[in-house]
Amino acid sequence: MPACTVWVGAGTCIQVEEGWAVGCPQAWNFIAATPTPVDRVNGMRSAEQILAEADVIAVVGASRDPSKPSHTVPLQMLRHGWKIIPVNPFVDEVFGVKTVPTLADLAEAVDLVDIFRPSADAVEIVRQAVAIKAPAVWLQSGIVSAEARRIATEAGIDYVEDRCLAVERAVARLTKLT
Repeated sequence: MPACTVWVGAGTCIQVEEGWAVGCPQAWNFIAATPTPVDRVNGMRSAEQILAEADVIAVVGASRDPSKPSHTVPLQMLRHGWKIIPVNPFVDEVFGVKTVPTLADLAEAVDLVDIFRPSADAVEIVRQAVAIKAPAVWLQSGIVSAEARRIATEAGIDYVEDRCLAVERAVARLTKLT
């Protein structure tokens, strides 16, 4: 596949390889320098394993604004076959998918809770993920929280922070499409 670069929004996401990747800031450095581990580290699955084993992803903070990564990243995952459930109390739908206001309002189990909210909000969202028994939480690029990590680890939930779901998917060449 030919490589191309498409800047989305204020340079916040790039398409890394045609048909395969929407990245996030520093995507080129990430792809060039980051190995994709497949073994468990400290009992946790790797980012690649989490994505490969997930089918349903709840996206907290999903946006209807197509210039934001909180819109483009979950849309990219949707286009590659993951079921995306946007979690946003302020809109009725995102990319044509009905939203739920909170994780507690989910009508089905999810395999992964992806968080597009500021670090200060991550702690409460991870607590909610624990309450719904989500097996994994993922804080997007630029979102880091030692307290959220502690809560997830103590609950036995796989935890990823400061990494882009779409970049990880692209690097590992993952898709749910057959």
